[in-house]
Amino acid sequence: MDTTRRERKRLDQLDQMATAAWSLFEQHGFDTVTMEQIALAADVAKGTLYNHFSSKEALLAHHFHRQLAQDAQRLRGDFAAQRGIAAQLRFYLRTSAGWMAGHRGYLPHYLRHRFVNLGSGERSGTDDLLLAVFDHACAAGELRADVPPARLMSLFRFMTLSTTMQWLLTPDLDLTTEYERMLDVFLHGAGDQT
Repeated sequence: MDTTRRERKRLDQLDQMATAAWSLFEQHGFDTVTMEQIALAADVAKGTLYNHFSSKEALLAHHFHRQLAQDAQRLRGDFAAQRGIAAQLRFYLRTSAGWMAGHRGYLPHYLRHRFVNLGSGERSGTDDLLLAVFDHACAAGELRADVPPARLMSLFRFMTLSTTMQWLLTPDLDLTTEYERMLDVFLHGAGDQT
């Protein structure tokens, strides 16, 4: 068995476990599902599950990252149809707002996992797509050239995260509106615009 095939089998098993976990979360609620139930539903030993995923949050993150990577692939053409960095980021944020609203109850668990594992190299699945957008915008002169595109993307991601967290803490906020406000600050600064 070559490495590529072995790695593919490993990834398939990770996906199988995350899919089983997601199904249980949707049926019974995140908080009530146990790792033992997930192992049983995935038809793997409990030790196998724990060898790959230390927590339910890790399983949730794997599921989300796989879903986001698939969405990013699907959205590449839609991104290309948007003209300019402002339109592309607005499209990204509107799409994100819809996704976030559909997963609101899971986001605190997901974000907790991401913060605990900060610096682990885990990626959400949309990083490559966004980096290409920022690279192109910098090369086209739409964004400042004295800050590397990856750093600009990182600043954008942190502003997006901050806005998302505020939305999670304030139930009556409209995320699309808040993202619009955040995008305006990102593109035009926080100075008085009058």
